[in-house]
Amino acid sequence: MKRSFFTPLMVCLLLIGMMGSSCEPSLSDVDTPPSMGQADFSRLMMVGDDYMAGFADEGWSRPKQMQSVSNLLAGQLAMLASDAASFNNVALAEGVQGSGNWQLQGVSYDTCGFFGAQLQWSEGLANWDEFMSAEGTIHNFSVPKLLVDHLDQTPAIYFPYEGAYVNRFLGTESTTIMEKMQTSVQEVDPSFVLLWLGMQDVMEYCWSGGGNLVRSVSNETDPDLRPIGLTSSSDFRNKYKALVETLFAGETRQGALVNVPNVLEMPYFTYFNNLHTALDTAVMDSLRFRDACQGMHLVWIESDSNGDGVMDAVVAKKGDLVLLSAASLIGEPNEAGVRYGLDPAYPLADHHVLELKEKSAYDKALRTINQVISAAAEDHNLLLIDMHTFFEELAGGQVSFEGLRVNSSYVNGNFFGVDGYSPTIKANAMLSNEIIDALNVFYAANIPKVDIRNYSGIVYP
Repeated sequence: MKRSFFTPLMVCLLLIGMMGSSCEPSLSDVDTPPSMGQADFSRLMMVGDDYMAGFADEGWSRPKQMQSVSNLLAGQLAMLASDAASFNNVALAEGVQGSGNWQLQGVSYDTCGFFGAQLQWSEGLANWDEFMSAEGTIHNFSVPKLLVDHLDQTPAIYFPYEGAYVNRFLGTESTTIMEKMQTSVQEVDPSFVLLWLGMQDVMEYCWSGGGNLVRSVSNETDPDLRPIGLTSSSDFRNKYKALVETLFAGETRQGALVNVPNVLEMPYFTYFNNLHTALDTAVMDSLRFRDACQGMHLVWIESDSNGDGVMDAVVAKKGDLVLLSAASLIGEPNEAGVRYGLDPAYPLADHHVLELKEKSAYDKALRTINQVISAAAEDHNLLLIDMHTFFEELAGGQVSFEGLRVNSSYVNGNFFGVDGYSPTIKANAMLSNEIIDALNVFYAANIPKVDIRNYSGIVYP
């Protein structure tokens, strides 16, 4: 992320204005040559989930995959170490249609000024996974929807995207990700490893309203899938520690660990509440819905309010989060004419709301995850890249990248995709530059930045 700073040339120009004198910057002042500094990027290996794999808007496409955070980083590092150019992915073949994804069909503002986005699912190939090849030595082991909790599980536990993806480089359904990491480290013998895992260990729980929904490709009720809860603190600690010890065996391997942002600052969780709760002046402790200038309505949700396993219809509290998945559904009538979420007879389903009590469990899990990652970085003398703080800055207001200002608003913020949580390709470039900034400081390097002007944000129809 580009922040304010003074270069020697700027200092000279300032002195000219103040003192009427002149100064001639040296060549090194204006054109510092690229350098790895104290790092060795000749043999790269990266491990992550959606962001690092290029999975976006709930689907696969080759352009987004090849412009993932991992690939953009590898491209910049290849300028410094020629061997890094061999960074190999599990990839869709060129010219092959992907799995399908959500696409923006249009945006609108109603008479009250409420912003709305119209989305459509674009169907892909039913057998897209047959065109996902993994030839040669793989360097990018980033798997969509991968939890640290799944590292020691066989692919049978994975959701469709995960299973179809990981089978391409596991080679057998009886191999676990952890076992593959052990053999791959020996095969690649990486000089530098970047690890960014842990987000999905909390994201899936929040995305499903507190573990109340199974994940599917394009619908929410596939009976063959199962919900995912929060990874327990002990499981995350033990499995993450084992992975780090596997990836950084030996005393000479360099690398960086990336911590986990607060996913609840993403528009998938903030879009509805940002639009509607700010308008609540009548009942400050309840969540309200303003219905296109027709007045305020109480929001009713399903909740196990008594902790007895029985779902009741209760009024949503102001701190409850209505998810983006419900934003276009709330107020729609059923066959009896009862409007969804606005009547106790037809409350918002539990998987459309993340309640305060569920947020509390999430907060505790996120703190533990980032503590584990921080401790692992310190124990192995690795760089800790603080994406948690970066996303806080993004949510707190606009931030500047090479003159382009972005924020975490839904669609028009230009950082998050239309699914409300995956980054745009332009955002991938921004995240890559944030990582490059940290690498440059830690290793006294001068890695060239990604030119974000070359990458697209939200694609409007």
